[in-house]
Amino acid sequence: MDTGELRPHAVTGGSGPALLLLAGWPQTWYAWRFLMPALAQDFQVVAVDPRGVGLSDA
Repeated sequence: MDTGELRPHAVTGGSGPALLLLAGWPQTWYAWRFLMPALAQDFQVVAVDPRGVGLSDA
């Protein structure tokens, strides 16, 4: 996704109410990879890399 100045990286899946997943430093969205499929059955899951971590811009 592109916000203009900053380009954060996110992985999404599922449908329903939005559920934002943030990993603690130094993890990335990849820390949620095993839990996301189960959560995506009931929610629209959005796992974001924090700024400057993973594929997100610094």
